[in-house]
Amino acid sequence: MATKAAVQKKSSGSSKLKAAAQKVKDYKQALQDAYDRGYGDGYAAAADIPKVVGAKTAAKTGYSRGLRDNGRVKKYQTKAAQSKSRTAKR
Repeated sequence: MATKAAVQKKSSGSSKLKAAAQKVKDYKQALQDAYDRGYGDGYAAAADIPKVVGAKTAAKTGYSRGLRDNGRVKKYQTKAAQSKSRTAKR
């Protein structure tokens, strides 16, 4: 039978994984927000928009590079440019 300490240790490990997964999700969301606003990376967004929380940290830890490698930056920049042109026409 599993002891109480073993069960607690197992659950704390799972909560650490959940916390790490949430941090990754938050970083990706921060970078996506930066790209949606037309910024090329997390550093530029963090310098101009303090509301993009975590964008600079995400860029430091390599998430910006990972998104760029997956081709997502171009998609987000295109999307941001399209939304800017739509608002300019109005």
